[in-house]
Amino acid sequence: MRDSRTAPPVRLLGAVVIWMAAAPSVFAQAPGDTTAIRGAPAAPAPVGTVAAPAPAGTSVVPAPAGTSVVPAPAGTVSAPAASPVAAAEPGGPRVAMEITVEQDGRPAALGRVVIELHPATAPLHTENFLKLVEEGFYEGTSFHRLVPGFIVQGGDPLSRSDWRSPRLGTGGPGHTVPSEPGGRPVRGAVVGARQPVEVNPELESNGSQFFICLADLPSLEGYSVFGKVVEGMDVVDRIARIRNAGGKAGSRALQRVSMSGLTVLK
Repeated sequence: MRDSRTAPPVRLLGAVVIWMAAAPSVFAQAPGDTTAIRGAPAAPAPVGTVAAPAPAGTSVVPAPAGTSVVPAPAGTVSAPAASPVAAAEPGGPRVAMEITVEQDGRPAALGRVVIELHPATAPLHTENFLKLVEEGFYEGTSFHRLVPGFIVQGGDPLSRSDWRSPRLGTGGPGHTVPSEPGGRPVRGAVVGARQPVEVNPELESNGSQFFICLADLPSLEGYSVFGKVVEGMDVVDRIARIRNAGGKAGSRALQRVSMSGLTVLK
């Protein structure tokens, strides 16, 4: 934990953000495009949640208004095999989670993913993530948005009760986390999802939603990178290959992909 005398506190359940049904939609934009990507039908927007802009030359996938949207690279299926997972910051606490996918109404194991957090470069995000893990906040939440070759995104508490809900991407714990830029959005990076600068000038991250980069994504520089996958990146790649709706549905997962058993290892 960081000394409160030298760093701003995480904006936890002390309601920094008021969730409103009329809040701005969450969307992603291609580099250089300042027009919001909208889709139908409309839904309450995720205050403090956004997916990131896609790499140059990719095709934009519109999604329902009010969801976290990430455009998928045209014609890609999975992350490039030649793109290595960069070394994680040494000494950070690690969090393990088990991933399952629902098949014929029953969960089937995909494997274990271990994330090493970066307290030196993202102390507030690290503190927030560890707190939510220890509270059991992420248990049963799903990876609701799958963009092969780009990112997989999860952590929305609404996915616990209804993983098919059109409102997925709009949920959170009721607080945001101040921006902590500086980390590199490389393959395996764990990044805080947020709204775009037009409605989020301070670039604060959603309190719980995050995405994992499937490739090196320099177009996402400036987002808050707070961890790295150090074990199970092959599992993350398998998550990305699960069927998704694509098109106007914004690459929404068509099977339930859940995280459970989250444990702080050190």
